[in-house]
Amino acid sequence: KQQLEYLKMTNPLKQKTGSDGMTPLYLHIKSTAPASWGQQEVFRKILNDLNLEVIDRRTNRHGRTLSAEVQTDLYVKDKTMNIKFQKIAGQRRIKNALKEAMDLT
Repeated sequence: KQQLEYLKMTNPLKQKTGSDGMTPLYLHIKSTAPASWGQQEVFRKILNDLNLEVIDRRTNRHGRTLSAEVQTDLYVKDKTMNIKFQKIAGQRRIKNALKEAMDLT
């Protein structure tokens, strides 16, 4: 019962007065590439061109040699697009469709 009450209190649709069920589109972009100078500046330029706002950025380096790889996780918000919240079943259908599409390539 306490869990349901907490979920009701933290429901993003209920927090805005007169909410229409729309929310900004949030994306998680994951990149793995060989280590090189200037990667962050390239990311910043691309994100600015696409009108994406960086919410969080995490960078991990794997290895200390010339063949080191850098993994970058970018959490961004699209400033131009709002989407309707999906129910969990809808999210699963989208996830499975994307997974099948990736397996075909």
